[in-house]
Amino acid sequence: MTSKIESNALTFNDIYGARCIYNMPVFQRNYVWGNDSIDRFLEDLEDIDLTKERDRHFLGPVIVTQKKAGGAARHTENWVIDGQQRLTTAYLTLAALAALGVEHEGFFRDVLSYLFHETTSNRLRPLLVTGADDSSQLREAFERLPKEVFDRIDMSFRPGNRDGKLIDAFSRIYSRFKRQIKAESESLREKGVPEGADARIIASEKILKDRFSALLERMLVVFIELTKDEDPKQIFDTLNSAGEALTDVDLIRNEVFSRVEGDDAQFSVAWRLRETLWQPLESRLGDQFEGYIFPHALTKNHNVKKAKVYSELCDIWQGLTSEQIIKSLSRHADIYLAIKGQRAGKEKNSPFKVSPSDLSDDDEVKLRLHRLRRMGSGLPASAYPFIFSIYEAYTDGNLEKTKFLKCLDLVEAFLVRRALLGIEPTGLHAIFKGMWEKTKGEPSVFLTTISENKTVQLPTVEEFETAIAVEALYGRSMANYIVFEYEKSFTGGDALPEEYDIKNNMSLDHVMPQVPTSFAAWGISSEQHKKLLHTWANLVPLTPPANAEKGNMDWAETRSFYERKSIFKSTRDLASTYQTWTEVELLARSKILAAWAVNRWQI
Repeated sequence: MTSKIESNALTFNDIYGARCIYNMPVFQRNYVWGNDSIDRFLEDLEDIDLTKERDRHFLGPVIVTQKKAGGAARHTENWVIDGQQRLTTAYLTLAALAALGVEHEGFFRDVLSYLFHETTSNRLRPLLVTGADDSSQLREAFERLPKEVFDRIDMSFRPGNRDGKLIDAFSRIYSRFKRQIKAESESLREKGVPEGADARIIASEKILKDRFSALLERMLVVFIELTKDEDPKQIFDTLNSAGEALTDVDLIRNEVFSRVEGDDAQFSVAWRLRETLWQPLESRLGDQFEGYIFPHALTKNHNVKKAKVYSELCDIWQGLTSEQIIKSLSRHADIYLAIKGQRAGKEKNSPFKVSPSDLSDDDEVKLRLHRLRRMGSGLPASAYPFIFSIYEAYTDGNLEKTKFLKCLDLVEAFLVRRALLGIEPTGLHAIFKGMWEKTKGEPSVFLTTISENKTVQLPTVEEFETAIAVEALYGRSMANYIVFEYEKSFTGGDALPEEYDIKNNMSLDHVMPQVPTSFAAWGISSEQHKKLLHTWANLVPLTPPANAEKGNMDWAETRSFYERKSIFKSTRDLASTYQTWTEVELLARSKILAAWAVNRWQI
């Protein structure tokens, strides 16, 4: 029978006054509270009226699980499952009180007893062990203590950035108390103090002791200690209240490190796992990690629900070790980053973290992967699991190259045809859900699967051709991609590399302007203008600077501008081909585009 979870309302005197050390496991996030959260904590602390016995403030839950039992000469060691921010902020408040209270000897010793455990070798071991990335900042906070105390501190820390949220929080608390001491001492001087008394010393003692008493005796948490029969992961999963919201990445990180086997009280095994496997994966995916999880999960089970992706992944991972989970998670990271076009830096033209060219030496494969990247938001996330699966099968030698390429071509053609009909890539989860299981990469089965779906339209050649002539392309998520692919049919790849960034370095210009000075000058009525303005035939690529420079020109000026200023051959070709630009020329060009597009995106 499962033991009952033990929960109590405890003060920080109970928590830091007990023989217990609180470890922040490596799966925990760094300290993240900012100024607003710190200020609210301190305001709650300062609002407590110590003259009223029942004036208390509840902060929320703290949940721990015991990792190492205590003994006669050893403290109990707990892992903090939830409440990291509260425990750390209270600890930093104690550190600030100690740093400011050195001249009050008895008070200073009292505060130190809540900060450190004194070992038999006369060393001081912190009662709170932060995550590795925060440890150098906590050490810097301790440097505010007297040297003879600092030199006795026994803490492991990883050299790193000494700037961050934790040291910012300590500095903010320290500075706030210091200002309050100054204000109180000035008030005392105005009122008058006994002869020989030091107003600053009196003020300091009052402020610091009041804050110390309020923190230790009047601020409470709901302290939950999980027994060995309770699952800390299950508790951690559901906690989002009164703190920073947990993401799926946070929950997965917890799951991975909670599976570290054996007695790892010093986190040595977990630390190696973090350094060698987890951190490289998290750094590589960066801010794309959260978006990667769902399509990755769909490759494991196509019935996974996005709202329950974490819990369903845990079911999938039953029986796997931490290392096996990370390696499984890593399986599709590179192809995901390649088609997402994730940059290595913040600059818009910085290198890609993973370029399609990094994934294969085969020119035909690289060409298809670059196309997927250029599609941008026109490639719906619902298609990712199928792409992941056929890429994995191809790279593992389980799918022929010709079938792999054909499947990618069909995915592209299907999406482009729908885009030109004005059908945005939404609602396609039903099509791509389970596509790999149904097709195993067989192109003919892929087409049959789409054709048999009664709710998703697969445009015919006739519908495709008509849409090119009459449907608006401008503003569609696939517009830049479609126009660029036509441009490449002119350059043959010579002028513009596959890595060319069409999102930042290419824009679409309306040949016939959106607001012409005169409809008559373009030989068109306002009704015709409205109908044809945003169609593909009236769009050409320009660089953003050239587009901004062009402005509202007539056709003669536009032709001259395109021939002089455009780097794009398709734009210059239009200028040299057409002497006038009216409805006749627009429709003629749409037929040329349609013939090319039907051949380019064959189904």
